[in-house]
Amino acid sequence: MRIKNAVCLIILSSIFIWVSASYLPAAEIYTWTDKDGNLHITKSPPPKGAKLKEVTEYTSKTEAQVPDSQAPQDSGITDRESQEAAEAQRKADAAAKKAEEANIKASKAVQKAYDTRYKQATQVRQQRQNRVTDRDVIKAESEAAEAEAEAQKAWEEAQKAREKAKEAQERANE
Repeated sequence: MRIKNAVCLIILSSIFIWVSASYLPAAEIYTWTDKDGNLHITKSPPPKGAKLKEVTEYTSKTEAQVPDSQAPQDSGITDRESQEAAEAQRKADAAAKKAEEANIKASKAVQKAYDTRYKQATQVRQQRQNRVTDRDVIKAESEAAEAEAEAQKAWEEAQKAREKAKEAQERANE
């Protein structure tokens, strides 16, 4: 008796699952174009401002409900829709490439700006190091005059020392 009840329960459960699967709520597929002209095919409704092209109601079908004329791989997308999807993909690829090129260009511009700023800072630093002020000139001239005076004094002392040496030599020879 238990086995008979178990078999009946399994059969009833299978029938319930099969029936409920065939009556699942229908889904809607939205085809719309955004403000940039890109085609989108989504399960969710388009955002406000998008141009709605088509809403396709989709219900899942069992193999028995699918006519023989439809191949299993047929997704229900027409040639026009597949062409639009392919065009949208090409546009997306082109936009991605353009974005990548713009990113590279921006990176180069940032590097150039950095290099220019660094070069400018280096030049300013060198100019500050090479800048000669009036005070520097006066100080250098003063030090030069002092050095000339010391050199003259040393020359005179050397002359006196030679004269003393000559006198000492003359006394030694006498």
